[in-house]
Amino acid sequence: MSIHKQTYDTTAWTESVVKEYLTATSQQKDDPEKFYDTHLDIDKIHAEFLGSSFQNEFVTQEEFRDEILSGDVDDDIRTYILRGETGAGKSQLCQWLDYELQGIGDADDVEKRVPLHIKASETSLEEIISTLAEPLDVDPEVDQVTELNATDIAEGIVASIKANPGPALKDVDLTHLLSPKQGDLGSVLEENIKAYQKGLQADDETEFDPNLISKEDYRDIRLKLGTDSIFHNDADRLRQALRDEIHRHFSHLIGVDDFQGQLRDYTKRMVQEQGRRPVIICEDVTTFSVLKEQLLDQIIQVESASFDIVLGYTTGFEQDDLQDALGSRGSEEPLTYLKDRAEGYLSLTDEGEAYFLDDNISVELVRKYLDVIKRESGGSVDESVEDGFDGLYPFNRAFIRRTYQNLQEDGSPRRTPRVLLQKVIRRCLLSEDQPYEVVEKSTNVSDIVPTVDPARYDDTTEQVATWYGIEDEGSDKITVAATVFDAFGIDVDGVVTDEREGRTYYQFEPNSMANQILTPTQKPSTREQTPESATEDDDDEQSDDTATSDSTGETETSPGSTEQEESNRRQSQVKEFYDWVKTGDDYESSERLRSGAEDLLERWHDPTRLANPNANTRGTKGIYYTRSDSIPVSIQGPNERQGLDIMLPFGEKNMQLYMEILGYELNDGFQETTNIEQLHSWATDKVVGFRQDMRAEIEACLPAGLTIEHCFLLGKYLLLNGELGVTSLDAEDVFTEINLEEREYESPIRAALGHNHALSEVLTDLWQRNSDINGLIEGFFLLKSNVVDYERLQPVRTDIASDPQKYLQLAQRIDTEELDYPSAYGVGTTRSNANVQLTKVLDAISDYAIEVEMLADDDLRNHFEDHLEPVEKWYDPSHDVSELIDMFERLEDCLGTFGVAKEASWSEVKDLLTDDETNLRLSEFERHVEDFLNPDPETPFERVAILHSFAESRENHHAWEVYRALDEMIETLDEYNVAESTDLTDKLSELAELSEYESARVDVRTALEDY
Repeated sequence: MSIHKQTYDTTAWTESVVKEYLTATSQQKDDPEKFYDTHLDIDKIHAEFLGSSFQNEFVTQEEFRDEILSGDVDDDIRTYILRGETGAGKSQLCQWLDYELQGIGDADDVEKRVPLHIKASETSLEEIISTLAEPLDVDPEVDQVTELNATDIAEGIVASIKANPGPALKDVDLTHLLSPKQGDLGSVLEENIKAYQKGLQADDETEFDPNLISKEDYRDIRLKLGTDSIFHNDADRLRQALRDEIHRHFSHLIGVDDFQGQLRDYTKRMVQEQGRRPVIICEDVTTFSVLKEQLLDQIIQVESASFDIVLGYTTGFEQDDLQDALGSRGSEEPLTYLKDRAEGYLSLTDEGEAYFLDDNISVELVRKYLDVIKRESGGSVDESVEDGFDGLYPFNRAFIRRTYQNLQEDGSPRRTPRVLLQKVIRRCLLSEDQPYEVVEKSTNVSDIVPTVDPARYDDTTEQVATWYGIEDEGSDKITVAATVFDAFGIDVDGVVTDEREGRTYYQFEPNSMANQILTPTQKPSTREQTPESATEDDDDEQSDDTATSDSTGETETSPGSTEQEESNRRQSQVKEFYDWVKTGDDYESSERLRSGAEDLLERWHDPTRLANPNANTRGTKGIYYTRSDSIPVSIQGPNERQGLDIMLPFGEKNMQLYMEILGYELNDGFQETTNIEQLHSWATDKVVGFRQDMRAEIEACLPAGLTIEHCFLLGKYLLLNGELGVTSLDAEDVFTEINLEEREYESPIRAALGHNHALSEVLTDLWQRNSDINGLIEGFFLLKSNVVDYERLQPVRTDIASDPQKYLQLAQRIDTEELDYPSAYGVGTTRSNANVQLTKVLDAISDYAIEVEMLADDDLRNHFEDHLEPVEKWYDPSHDVSELIDMFERLEDCLGTFGVAKEASWSEVKDLLTDDETNLRLSEFERHVEDFLNPDPETPFERVAILHSFAESRENHHAWEVYRALDEMIETLDEYNVAESTDLTDKLSELAELSEYESARVDVRTALEDY
């Protein structure tokens, strides 16, 4: 526990001195003594080549200087290109070289050299000309750009171009370009000149565009003039030509008519009149405006003059701007062209890091500046306090090193002197906050993870120990001098202390979990296992500790990122995690924690699957939550999902668990110290809870008493009843496959009601869900293939078998619209193929339950009536086959009397009756007829069963065909009438026939009555 008193002694330095020394361009360079007091030797400069002595190696500042001092005074132009990131030390090296060539430093034989130092902050045209003319005591009579009226200059340039457009533009119609109502070049120039003047007047080096007409300006003008304009069709050539003319006329207006001529003249006079070789030291040509192109054009003409030039530029200039400045140089790349004419090509940085700077040198660099600032401020720090801070008060070695390691700019690593000194150290010294608070909030220091266990200490103690602490030799403790806490007014309680050489140190427990993430030592484990390739019980059979893979323990970096960028990114992500888990703050990289949680859940479970939790069956169907593309893990606050989710709430009590999850994600697997048992337990608890939520949400659309399992077994029962007429539900029926091809008769429901009847249609819909229902029954009631989970099955089956009518009525009340997200649940064997919506299955069951309840006894009677009428008229229980044959023969004789042709169906029945193998089963037929004549079903299931019995009886009992044929034959005889005739002969003939017919009819009736 600590108490922060907000006390902090800043009397050792003053604001003015800090600002004097810690500026963008180090203004103290104007004073050699102050410069050397703060200068740190730049002894690691990469030379792609330097003279004839160095090739692809590092050189020191002295070796660079000595190369420039070599050669004769009247040698041709020698160019030394010096590249580096902004703030990497180009200006510092150039200033050192300037002083060395002035003879202020340790260099020998400098008398024949004259340095002409063009500083990055002094690149206006008049300043450059004045610098070149100064050794000759010549007044170049150049106007101060900052004192001129921007409007007048812009108008003057436009007028000059109109009058004298130059060779490249003389044949181009400039009317539209110069017109205020069209291209309006004058307004563009006026605004850019004002911006240029403002940049030149800034106290500090200011980032501004020194171009009087930029590429963006030209693009805008080109768009104004239209696509048919020559400035659009020949854009590249005319833009450069226009820029060159603008610069030429601008130079003329302020008094510089021929810069290249003046440069050659001044340097020639220095060589001839003074016997000294000019060394032009150009800190950064990137900041040049109108003279950039002319300067570059001059130095590539190596034989045109005698001087050396150190041409500094900011990394990136060579990619686009150099081409623009040099113009076309044939097929050669501009940089290659320039390097071919140079004596040296040197770099101060690589990937945003200064070569000469490292952890230790950064400490010494800061020490130099702090010593001078404190001395110049006239302040002092108590010796014991200064010693407690390693002589770096208010910092210490650990603070500087940690800061240096995490320097950045615009989100990318940038370990340069300027970022360290100006963007961090200066702000710390000028802020009212303590240094550790400043760097915590600084955008130039990437987020770092606490080095001490954040669960043990308050935020202030944690921050101080993180920035000022070092790992204790011989132990894993983080050690901080008590002086540091005392200096910041922080009382520390309950922390182990250690006395060494008369000084007290606090010892803090390290942040072991974070260390494992940031410096992983991965155990051989894999993240490949997924629910779709392995089941939960299969995973249980394989020990977590023995899971193997080809992992090497190395973590991959993101495409295009450096190792340092990846390290910084990881630091930032872990730091964001700490901030979130403590306070619920924004958590931009929360996707990493969420992804780790998803992978762990999938490692041991199929998290979004609802089925039998005790099963390890493969290929059985289950209910899947499919609302999101992945497992719906939510990070409380910044990354919450809609609908059901597995929530990770913030709170320090969860820190250790979440660190394990984050480590698993960032290191792509388990670490040697990972608590796998804890993670497995967490995953299991979360999955159980999520499945409970799934069940609760689904069953909210079911009436009380009807569970998911009841629905699927009821669906199976409805299919068995509807398609086969089954009225029981035995254990073996549950897993019976319904094969309609084995049914001997067509669907009795469709036969009775028609295919377009509502019950027929919902039966079709239910049958379409047959495979889903069967699959879900297997998923919910099997333990393994062919191994039934009777503990789950038996109570549900007994419920439905004992009172199917109750569950039929419950099913009618299923309302899937009660689901918040009806499409969120799918049916399938895996999450990826769960393409059938659960609501379609439930709706099919509910719709059928409603329609089958409406099946009435009248529907049965109407269907039976046509088929029962012949039986009711002619059937007698005493009939046997021989009697039926006799009836058929006598009817055939009677019909033959009148020449009635036999129907094919009658003949088929006669053949059937006379076939010795035919068994009419008339006694069984009698029982069926009684059931069909007086049906008395009590439930819809019995009605459906009677329809099936009727269809089956008609298919299996030939008596139905026999009595229908008898009825047709007798009906034919009854319909036979003797027509009236006036012809006596015909009438007598017909009377004779009638007498025979009547005799036959009497015989048939008598026979039927006898039978």
